[in-house]
Amino acid sequence: MTAKDEISGGVSKRDSLEDDSTVQDVSKAEITEHAPSQLLRRLDNRQIQIMAVGGSVGTALFVSIGGGLAKSGPLCLLLGYSIYSIILACVNNGLAEMTVMYPVPDGFIRLAGQWVDDAFGFMAGWNFFL
Repeated sequence: MTAKDEISGGVSKRDSLEDDSTVQDVSKAEITEHAPSQLLRRLDNRQIQIMAVGGSVGTALFVSIGGGLAKSGPLCLLLGYSIYSIILACVNNGLAEMTVMYPVPDGFIRLAGQWVDDAFGFMAGWNFFL
């Protein structure tokens, strides 16, 4: 028994965690049935991988801007990114407002079908797929 165990009354951290009934194994979690309109607040493995790929794409973006910087200069690069960022900010703000107004468990394709037309949602889905 170490001095640290003597201070804590002989109970190690590992022993206290094994005895605690609130600790649950994630792999043994029960799958609950939910209604199709209910939002789930959890991340799947696929979603975590997509976020990791997004981080690497962002890093590759900064590496690849060297060619554009050499050809056109810093002002053109700054203007291009500014204009693109403003467009993306407007799209994200619009999606956020539509999601707050009409929360759906699906993505933006369902919002396109809800807010415009079902045919538009269908075409937005195919456009995103291709």
